[in-house]
Amino acid sequence: MTARDSSGRRTAGATFDDSEELRHEIERTRAELGDTVEALAYKADVKSRVQERVADIRRRAQASAAQGTRAVQAQSIPLAGIAGVALLLGLVIMWWRRRA
Repeated sequence: MTARDSSGRRTAGATFDDSEELRHEIERTRAELGDTVEALAYKADVKSRVQERVADIRRRAQASAAQGTRAVQAQSIPLAGIAGVALLLGLVIMWWRRRA
């Protein structure tokens, strides 16, 4: 029988009943170690993390700028129409005054 902690892992000094169980334990430990090494390597690679952050900020800024551009374009079409009508009305008034 082997001693286990509350998470189900073997505690220090635990004995293994068979070699297959030992192999599985080794595989799990290797996987955990690999994940830990990968996480540490990511944390140590500051340059890549900064580049990722800059790219993320750039994407957000471009999306925000595109949204702002669409909003301005949506508002400028009615304004252009109003300006055109006002210009046409002004020309009609000028024509009417000259005629009279």
